[in-house]
Amino acid sequence: MIKFRLKEDWYLEDFFDKVKIYDAGYIFTPNEEGNYIIENPINGGKTKMSFDDMLKATNNGVPLFETISEQEIELLVEEVPEDKDNEIKNWRIQLDVKTSLKNLKKIEIFIKENIKEML
Repeated sequence: MIKFRLKEDWYLEDFFDKVKIYDAGYIFTPNEEGNYIIENPINGGKTKMSFDDMLKATNNGVPLFETISEQEIELLVEEVPEDKDNEIKNWRIQLDVKTSLKNLKKIEIFIKENIKEML
């Protein structure tokens, strides 16, 4: 499964305004059929693109997407819902990496040693 990363912010023009539909760095993942779905919030439509379409997509001759290898890091940050209304919130950081167990232990040690300074 090959994913694509958007190289720069993607805007569409809606009569008088430019509307950002995707931020730079957005990751497009293929569906079960191997197609990539591009959603248009302006008109609510969806565009289906094949792998070749994604490779050929350009903006003024500059490619819109770059392929992502499976070995790249994918970082997902999401807020854990909390009932209390505090300025400090609980966050969960999930890090998916493709590495050896030995290197994973090194990463774990590095994070544990350095995260305390930031909390």
